[in-house]
Amino acid sequence: MRFSKDAPFPGTPPPEAWRRDTARLLGETLRAQTILHTFRLVPARNWHLTLLFFGDVTSTQVPLLQQTVQTLPATPRTPLVLDRIAYWPHARVVVLTAERFPAVWRDYHQALIAAFQPLGVVDEKGRPWRPHLTLLRGVRACPALPELPPCRWQRPIRPLLYRSHLGRAGARYEVLG
Repeated sequence: MRFSKDAPFPGTPPPEAWRRDTARLLGETLRAQTILHTFRLVPARNWHLTLLFFGDVTSTQVPLLQQTVQTLPATPRTPLVLDRIAYWPHARVVVLTAERFPAVWRDYHQALIAAFQPLGVVDEKGRPWRPHLTLLRGVRACPALPELPPCRWQRPIRPLLYRSHLGRAGARYEVLG
């Protein structure tokens, strides 16, 4: 199975107040450095926590994915906190991630794998799950960034099914269900 960047995936949005405040802080800092043209700032409306990666998905599988995501349990009650900026050069992205996170979230990720495995779409390739929120794309060298407030998923939330649409201007995300 080949990884497809346009494949649907389950995820959750960050808390709205955090999204608004962080987008303003990040945008102001990058504009002040006049370096915005060297990479793409992911629009705040596109920020999300990817819970599981899928490989190739056919159009006939999408309704099954939508049905399955409706049956998924909400995220754990134990908070997940993304509090560390990281540059991942292989993917050319800057992310907000967590150095350590509660094991219950790793267990939740495994439960999602089990829920979607029968549909033949899971493409985790044995990699450990690294919770993250992508802030910048097309990054060749990490810019100086401000210290960002931690992003906290503090209450259970039902996952959504997203689909990315890639284009010259970057990715746009659509909620499928």
